Amino acid sequence: MFISNIPKPYLDWNIPRPRDGFSSANLRNNFTALASGDFLPFRAVANMILETHDYGTDVAAAAMYSGTGCTVTTEKTVNNEGIACLKVVVDATGNREVLRTNLSTAVDLSDFTQLGTWIKCLGTASSIIQFVLEDSSGNQSYWNLTTYSVANTWLQGSVILASPDSDNGTAATLSDIVSYGWKGLDASETYYFDTIHVYIGSMKLYVMQSYVGDYFYPFYDSSGNRISYAGGITSAFTVPSANPRIDLLSYNPDPGSGETYLTITQGSELASPTFSDIPACPTGHIPLYAVYIPTTATKIVEYYLKDVTDNCGYIYADLRPLYGASGGGASATTGTFTNASLSTGKLTITHSKKLTAPYAIVVEIFDNSGEKILPDNVTGSINSVEIDLTSYGTLSGTWGYSYIG
Repeated sequence: MFISNIPKPYLDWNIPRPRDGFSSANLRNNFTALASGDFLPFRAVANMILETHDYGTDVAAAAMYSGTGCTVTTEKTVNNEGIACLKVVVDATGNREVLRTNLSTAVDLSDFTQLGTWIKCLGTASSIIQFVLEDSSGNQSYWNLTTYSVANTWLQGSVILASPDSDNGTAATLSDIVSYGWKGLDASETYYFDTIHVYIGSMKLYVMQSYVGDYFYPFYDSSGNRISYAGGITSAFTVPSANPRIDLLSYNPDPGSGETYLTITQGSELASPTFSDIPACPTGHIPLYAVYIPTTATKIVEYYLKDVTDNCGYIYADLRPLYGASGGGASATTGTFTNASLSTGKLTITHSKKLTAPYAIVVEIFDNSGEKILPDNVTGSINSVEIDLTSYGTLSGTWGYSYIG
């Protein structure tokens, strides 16, 4: 069974807000959303929602999916996730197919290992159908799926992308997918289809676009040019040989020959690396994430899965500059402190930004385990900012801070 790594509330890039509310982690971490519900640009994930099927009208659904002998509408009362699912009513002729064939650009699924799609058959138990991927040359690959053993019940079907069950003569090229859907639909039957997920399952991460819903564009390079990164896969994080390591993932707004937009800067192998061991951000790059990699790592997962997934690396810290901060030409300033650094429970950080009220640098504070915490209060003045940590009492061990500039 394919298990989705993006629980509700989840992201719909067509609407600039998270669906189904906020989790307590979102609120506790000041909406940075290391776990579910992250609605910020440059989100890094180990799996991706390929399709939500959240169409508002029947016309919108039929404009996306079509098939001979199939009536396509949207359904908002029996959906499994989000606000709607896809409803397909088949005519009296069997073995029908319904496909989405109007993708604006080809989708590259070559770095994903597994795909999951929610399926339901209204009147037939264990209906045997197939999931379809088609490339720009018309090559189609098919994966066998069987709906739930009880009619009118949702099932998340799972397929291994590298191992289709059959094809139309030549397997589809996974890096060039222009169409997907389902075939082998039974005659005079009604099917429902909901969210399609794809999962990486390797030493790579997928970084989503730098904007949200064609609405939020908060990232600019050092020349003031808006960054419109469409999303992509990182190169592989390498496994350390003797001790764990924390690597930095950054975005390069202006890659040169042989460089890529997503850059991995390796940290040092240490017995117990902490926040202060995150590598410095390369000049001109935007820091995105710190990634913790043990010697046993076989894949990278999101932070909230680190304690339930064996032999894995995980996103250690979210370093994205928030509130529209520009990262081009700037680097992350980091530092550490202990309880002895505080004065009446408050930490003062000096800088050279010459900011006056009502402005202050955006500071992130991390406890001695590397977990981001929310201070009691942050007060800025010219070239300094005061972080109130009174409610945390006597601090244990070494804590860290980070700000962009």
